[in-house]
Amino acid sequence: MQKPWPLHYLLIALSLGINAIQMHMMEAKRNSNIVSNTPIAGEYFQKLYGNNSSNHFSKGIAYNNFYYIIGGNNGMATLTKLSNTGDHIWTSQVNGSSGWNDLIVNSEGNVLLAGIYGSYDGMAESLIGVINSSTGSIISLRSMDFKNRESLIKIYQNPSPGIPAFPYYVTGIQNDINGGVDDVFLMAISKDGNIGWRRIIDSGNDDEFYRDISPDGNNGEVIIIGNRVSIDNNATTLTLDKNGQVLSGRQFNVNSTFNTILSKQNLFSGYNHILAGRNNSSNVAQIVKVNGNSVTFSHNINQLNTITRLYPMGISNFIAIGYGIFSGVNRPVMVHMTDTGNSLIINWAKTFNDGENQYGFGYGNLITPTKYLYTDGRNGNADGFGDLDAFISIDDINLDN
Repeated sequence: MQKPWPLHYLLIALSLGINAIQMHMMEAKRNSNIVSNTPIAGEYFQKLYGNNSSNHFSKGIAYNNFYYIIGGNNGMATLTKLSNTGDHIWTSQVNGSSGWNDLIVNSEGNVLLAGIYGSYDGMAESLIGVINSSTGSIISLRSMDFKNRESLIKIYQNPSPGIPAFPYYVTGIQNDINGGVDDVFLMAISKDGNIGWRRIIDSGNDDEFYRDISPDGNNGEVIIIGNRVSIDNNATTLTLDKNGQVLSGRQFNVNSTFNTILSKQNLFSGYNHILAGRNNSSNVAQIVKVNGNSVTFSHNINQLNTITRLYPMGISNFIAIGYGIFSGVNRPVMVHMTDTGNSLIINWAKTFNDGENQYGFGYGNLITPTKYLYTDGRNGNADGFGDLDAFISIDDINLDN
């Protein structure tokens, strides 16, 4: 079911702290339980969706004037299609414990998904699906068991892939049998979810730099980010060529985790990257900009405990989605910032608030030059369905519609 949701913003005052940081090179089923009952005209809207189970949305994209949102229903992975005014069209569900972590529209206009089948504290398997974007029918759905437990995390469409038929690069994590350390892997898949190649990155340590992927060159190079748990839990990035071979690695001298990356191409010097996540020592959010092997700036946002998502809002502006405790609740916060080249400016910080007492899965993206999509899961709304509910907002880029 879905309900309209009156928009309330909580304005939050945030400030930046300077943090010294350095890095050095490393060696190298279709489901109709969620139905529409309150159609609302208009391109801007905020709505709750749910049933008598736990529901959430975790990421959304726009395609052909519809919204496609991954989420969960009672611990099972879902893909939901909404109209451009928020009316529920269909929900496709994977039966059994599962979760979708990312989605992309493939070259045939269908939805390609990556995630996990099973619970990651058990014998979880990698999960790939292709769902018809018109009907919601499952075209293909497969789980793969390469190791003791594993999960697929992010999908990136490489404009210059090593093999043209396999342009979708997917990051993942796997764990050795009998509880060994985590290894990262990268694989290239086709529009149908077939695997072209799969590379395991095993340093012998507990590697967790699977958290995001972005371009890092003009010839199909990619950068993956995260941390190395057993090496002082230091933040880590790794650059690979279009065939998945490691080119270089960078390890930062702080106990931090990078969750998300925003990359910008320079005219003469390749790419620079803004990396964000959490300083694990001080338990505050951290943003770092790197240009090649140099750190341009590093800031903490002391009022937030992590940042999970960055996305551009024009040439120099971007929004960070993080979490912080406000009014006694750890809630997702959208922070609008300007990259001046050598430093950051915080312009505003806002959160969607209507008295809820639990939040998770916060995600946002600019879907047109003037339109912003935000999703999460939340509990405690007076008009909710009694458990964790899925939430979506479509708003203007300043979130003041």
